[in-house]
Amino acid sequence: MHHQMTLEALADVDADRVIDQAAIRAWADSLSTDSPLPPPEA
Repeated sequence: MHHQMTLEALADVDADRVIDQAAIRAWADSLSTDSPLPPPEA
């Protein structure tokens, strides 16, 4: 199962289906506010 998940993740990277780290950080930081951001999308 872990092997399959790793292969799927690598395929996502190869297809440029990734989320920018800054977008993840902004989203995570917003979770403790009164106006959390929606989760970023790839």
